[in-house]
Amino acid sequence: LQHTYTSGAMSTVTRATVRMKPVETDDAAALAVLYPNRPQLAKYGSIAGRVTADGLPVHMASVVALPPAGSPISTLTGPDGTYRIDHLPPGNYWIYVHPLPPNPDLQLPRNAAGEEVPPGPPFATLFYPGTRDPEQFATIEVTHGAAIDGIDFAVEQRESVPIHDI
Repeated sequence: LQHTYTSGAMSTVTRATVRMKPVETDDAAALAVLYPNRPQLAKYGSIAGRVTADGLPVHMASVVALPPAGSPISTLTGPDGTYRIDHLPPGNYWIYVHPLPPNPDLQLPRNAAGEEVPPGPPFATLFYPGTRDPEQFATIEVTHGAAIDGIDFAVEQRESVPIHDI
């Protein structure tokens, strides 16, 4: 696992955790992907979709499931722009996407030829269904064992992004 951009998580690059609560929901979700436990998985749900800019996939965009109360859970998009956030406790979530901030220590994935695959272009943060207006944020309801697909984002490519996270 690489570091996450979800504040409060154990391996974050944005803020350290405290001894009283070293493992956040984002950490537990990542560990569940590495070490799946079938009976436990039935207690959680997942959200999946795709991020594109001008119809092209956006690689390594950070997609975050944000509950009204509690800790967020995030993931990065793959080279084809797809993402899947697993191990979501049942409840309602706002889903948003934001670009990775500049990070010289980031270990980029490599393609079959061994070449680094860079992140997608800079873009503005968007909440589902593609808005920055809090009055229009849609909530996605996650239930036990449910996989919700089609939570897609069409972002607008920009030259630069002054703020990378919220």
